[in-house]
Amino acid sequence: MEFNIKKIIIFVVIALAIGGGIALLVSRFPSLLSPGNSPVESSSDAAAVCTDSIFAKVVEKNSPGVISVIAAADYEAIKDCGVGSVIGKSPDYAGHMEVSCVKPGASTSLKLIRGGTGFFVSTDGWVVTSSVAVPDQNTPFVIIVDNHTFKATVSFVDKNEGISILKTEASDRPWLKFGKVSDIALNNKAVAIGIVPGQRKVVSSMGTIKSVGRDFSIPLKSGYVDFKSLVETDMPFDMAVFSAPLLNEKGDVIGVNIGYSPSSGALFATGERVETIVKSVINTGDWNAPYIGLFYNKVPEGFKVTGRGALSVIPGSPAAKAGLREGDIIYQIDGVDVQGISDMGETVRYKQVGDIVNMRVQRSGQTIDIEVILETSAL
Repeated sequence: MEFNIKKIIIFVVIALAIGGGIALLVSRFPSLLSPGNSPVESSSDAAAVCTDSIFAKVVEKNSPGVISVIAAADYEAIKDCGVGSVIGKSPDYAGHMEVSCVKPGASTSLKLIRGGTGFFVSTDGWVVTSSVAVPDQNTPFVIIVDNHTFKATVSFVDKNEGISILKTEASDRPWLKFGKVSDIALNNKAVAIGIVPGQRKVVSSMGTIKSVGRDFSIPLKSGYVDFKSLVETDMPFDMAVFSAPLLNEKGDVIGVNIGYSPSSGALFATGERVETIVKSVINTGDWNAPYIGLFYNKVPEGFKVTGRGALSVIPGSPAAKAGLREGDIIYQIDGVDVQGISDMGETVRYKQVGDIVNMRVQRSGQTIDIEVILETSAL
């Protein structure tokens, strides 16, 4: 994707950025549909960090489902640090953060640790966090719940989506429910909830939603990473909420902060596709992006169709198997009129392997309805 933002968005790649994963409602677990399993505990200091009364209640209600995720070896180095420990301001690109460790009777020391904020998405120990907080599947991690530690196995990491998924030994914990980004209106308020590393200290930040569906590439040391359909807010930047879960006024998670622009002061959060990924990982053990096998050409001469393109079809792809041909012009996808060439990609983006995409196309003056069954890409 073309990187066309003039002001380079600097994404602070910090493992201990109090990264939150997107908390999602996982349909595999029917118990999650019961209101009795929603977060009901409260944290004594949670409401105090948010002055808006509605969002103070959101923070208080949901903070019990938000936890600290730390590399096991690094936890040993900071577990005796005092409550006065603060998050440092010297991140690197390896997923570390510099933390000030205050121990009784000892001088303050600085520790480099890996981790961040995560939150429960089920009653049986599944946790979602950012891929900044947990950048690989080889490092042992632990989660900290009410001053107790539980082992965590890293089941999935996707740096393009910005999330990691862990299976932990914790059970019967409050969880966070996922909301629909499509229901968000510009200028609505949102709040992010983070946890100071290794502690139960809640930090939150509230802001206004400035845009939804932002696509851009992020410059990292390892190259550019493309992110799609992000939510932009103007909430005050704090390292504790850099990658924390983003919640609406209902207390539903609508994203996780993964990017910050110092020049504009904007925070960017992932969108709702994470729900689909988490369901797939929990149900099948993996996530495979759905593949359709089409790309657009310019509309041929003589076709007066605004914003719609003729197709090229990859041989052997799901589209080819369904009968789509080179030069077909898409008019509808799943019953919705196509307004631009990005509509196809956005539709597939929120599907899963095995889902059906219904397409209405024009071919040689005739209208044809075609069903395409999405598959896993062999590329």
